[in-house]
Amino acid sequence: PRLVRKWTNLSQQRGGVRGSRGEGETRLELDRRRIQDRIALLKKQLLNVAQQREVQRSSRLKSPNPIGAIVGYTNSGKSKLLNTLTRAGVLAEDKLFATLDPTTRLFRLPGGEEVLLSDTVGFVSDLPHHLIDAFRSTLEEARYADFLIIVCDASHPDMIATYTTTVQVLEDLGATDKPAIVVANKIDKVEDFFPLSRLKSLYRPVLETSLKTGKGVDELVDAIGETIHALNPTLTYKLPNDRHDLVAYLHRSGQVADISYTEEGIIVKARLAERFASSLSSYRV
Repeated sequence: PRLVRKWTNLSQQRGGVRGSRGEGETRLELDRRRIQDRIALLKKQLLNVAQQREVQRSSRLKSPNPIGAIVGYTNSGKSKLLNTLTRAGVLAEDKLFATLDPTTRLFRLPGGEEVLLSDTVGFVSDLPHHLIDAFRSTLEEARYADFLIIVCDASHPDMIATYTTTVQVLEDLGATDKPAIVVANKIDKVEDFFPLSRLKSLYRPVLETSLKTGKGVDELVDAIGETIHALNPTLTYKLPNDRHDLVAYLHRSGQVADISYTEEGIIVKARLAERFASSLSSYRV
């Protein structure tokens, strides 16, 4: 309709040979063709991006390190959180959709454990259908993560609604079946603490942070450590003395805490993700 209105000043027909087209009709067809070509190009680019992300995601899933996705409503401070923890240098601006492409960085905990953290595009309420395909491959980072860090803007005038939207999007993605750390960020800007109290009644615990002042960051790091320890507890394996290939597998796929060589076998204490541990279940002590 907009194209038609735009060219109403142009004639639709003109005299002459039968079948000749007016200027307006020709311009409309050209514009429609250009738009259709542009849409087709964008869809092809989105498909290529999705395929590239799938390759990157498959590579990360082969990593022995737990994967955490930083999610939340747009402009809640997710990129700044990733920068604070990993010094990733990700664009962090005070505006909507500052992050459109996921960034994954290695984060080393004080105890030496390593975690992969992924920043994601901000969630919004009532995301238009024509944007769902564009964001889906980015949002799916949350689905393939081992745990989530849900970041809320504690100073947002309707923080509860933003948290509810985040949970709804995670449900739509099938990503609510994993541990989550809820963070109330920008606590230094809060004037009304009632919404924060309501959030704490909906989910416990809620960590209060200010990335501007550094408040609560150490507590968040501790919570990440506790989460991955619960996800991947240290297990003991008793391996045959001639199965050095399994020892190498444990080193490659997890974090080995201790190895003892005995007459009865090789005793290994290690922490590794379930996707790797399942193949060694018969050797578990």
